[in-house]
Amino acid sequence: MVDNAGNVGAYASLALDGSGYPHVSYALVHSYFDCDALKYAYQDAEGWHVQTVRSVGMVGCHTSLALDGDGWPHISYQDQEYGGLKYAYQDGSGWHFEDVDGVGDCGHDTSLALDTGGYPHISHYDLDNGELRYHYKDAGGWHRATVDTGNVGANSSLALDTAGQAHISYYDLTGDDLRYAHQEGASWSVETVDSQGDVGQFTSLALSSADEPYIVYYDEDKDDLKHARYSPGSSWTIGTIDDGQDAGQGSSLAVDAAWRLHASYVASDQIMSAFHDESGWHAEIVPASGADTSLALDIGAQPRISYWDNTNGDLMYAYRDAGGWHTETADSAGDVGLWNSLALDADGYPHISYQNRDSSDLKYAYKDGIGWHAETVDTAGGWFTSLALDTAGYPHISYYDWSSGVRYAYRDAAGWHTEVVDSQGVYTSLALDQSGRPHISYGLNILNYAYKDQSGWHLEVVDDSAYLGAYNSLALDSGDYPHISYYDTDHEDLRYAYKDGSGWYTATVYSPGDVGSYASLALDANGSQITFYDATNADLLHAYYQPGCTPLVEVSIIGPAYALPGRLRTFAAAHTPLDATEPITITWDNGTIGPTAVYSWTTLGVYTVSMTATNPCAELTATHRVEVVDVLWQVYLPLVVRNTGTR
Repeated sequence: MVDNAGNVGAYASLALDGSGYPHVSYALVHSYFDCDALKYAYQDAEGWHVQTVRSVGMVGCHTSLALDGDGWPHISYQDQEYGGLKYAYQDGSGWHFEDVDGVGDCGHDTSLALDTGGYPHISHYDLDNGELRYHYKDAGGWHRATVDTGNVGANSSLALDTAGQAHISYYDLTGDDLRYAHQEGASWSVETVDSQGDVGQFTSLALSSADEPYIVYYDEDKDDLKHARYSPGSSWTIGTIDDGQDAGQGSSLAVDAAWRLHASYVASDQIMSAFHDESGWHAEIVPASGADTSLALDIGAQPRISYWDNTNGDLMYAYRDAGGWHTETADSAGDVGLWNSLALDADGYPHISYQNRDSSDLKYAYKDGIGWHAETVDTAGGWFTSLALDTAGYPHISYYDWSSGVRYAYRDAAGWHTEVVDSQGVYTSLALDQSGRPHISYGLNILNYAYKDQSGWHLEVVDDSAYLGAYNSLALDSGDYPHISYYDTDHEDLRYAYKDGSGWYTATVYSPGDVGSYASLALDANGSQITFYDATNADLLHAYYQPGCTPLVEVSIIGPAYALPGRLRTFAAAHTPLDATEPITITWDNGTIGPTAVYSWTTLGVYTVSMTATNPCAELTATHRVEVVDVLWQVYLPLVVRNTGTR
């Protein structure tokens, strides 16, 4: 608890000091719109400390907090009684207060930043005049500028670039649009960033190390959190951060040394990275757009992602370290980068196979201490590439050529060598066994598998039960036995195959809707892990499978659709298949664990009951809608007595 004085916490703003301790500015209110005092709280090793900064008049609304280089707080806020913008700061002698602007009903939605000299810069909204205003202070005092007019400027967010120039995101109340303004010397440049529906409220702006603006904001029409980013000489890129829309294409999966899963994928052209721990999946935005990702992890489990910049036609590489995400261009000679596959060598340097779309050639790029190097491997074609490195660091690539079929290329001290593996196939996935020999899964209408030993290539049909085999992904277990995830095009299902000493086993892993494309497979200590795309709901899904385990395929909740206030209602879990491998754990959203759960609601309205069912090789969730009403209608049928003539 920071402050429990009552009616506190409105218009809060947070900043962290150099030791990571939080500092908060906020208001004491007697209603949400009537502020009585400006307050400030900070935490140190002893705990929380709370101060009333200003309580003269109706002050404290619309606060924004920043800390200077010595950790002293600076706060912009509104004097509600007189409609003015105020500024307060603290130093060794106490708090100091300054009037910044008193023209019109101004001081709404303030945003404060300090420049390298410790001087304040403030953006705010003038409600009377419908203006976005900007103020800054220097040795000569306060200076004011009107940035934009026409009922604009609400929900402003301010940041300063490396040259001390101001950048502001804000809401256009007339057009219901997100707008952005930035200084260009003594003048301002303003533009509309997003105008698709009612967008732009609750903006927050940050600048990258290259001074590129990133904005998150609210889409009221869709109830979504959205983001926009801009690169100099380019245009704004708009995407949805968190509604699950069109997330999961181009996915790639990896497992770190602690058996944690990591995934890269694309969500509406936005490159995404995610990892899974005990509490579930955690996703983050990579500051890049494109398609067709491939993921590898370095020795510290930091993600490295290759992807195709489908706007500029470049092969790109992204990596994360303690400083955040960084992106590099690996190859920009023509339209290159589709069908990429990434691997890291023993020194952590990236190696990537990919296609030159202009010529259809297979290409290979790698990085060393000098920089990036790119070369053409095969001019016959380079679709659906998959790359692995042997213990000497030499690359091996499987790929497809429309004229000759599935091909295999490898490099040694003598140079590159290419071979035809099979005349059919299309989608390929490659793994090297413990002896460095290649294994390839491939297919489109049939799933096939090939491996090479001293006597040459050996080809096997894995599954020909339907039109299947696309989006296949191959991994080898500790015994060098193959495991393959793949897409059943006929039935639109995710399927899985594995081989042991007795032969091949195949199974449908998941079937509700159109699922299973863009599958990526990895093996961990518990068995097979698969990420895949749910085309019906445009989601990225995760399944895990153990040989000999029958997964849950579908779960549902059985229970009433209506309830009375205060009455207990019982809900039960159902699942298919009935012979799914046990134990099956049912967890309800009210904390109950077991096949049934009891719920009760005291207020009229619509509620959702959710349940998660888990067995050793699957985890599924179901929901059930319940409406709490004041009357439950019952229908009674009349009783009819008929004389049949018998006794």
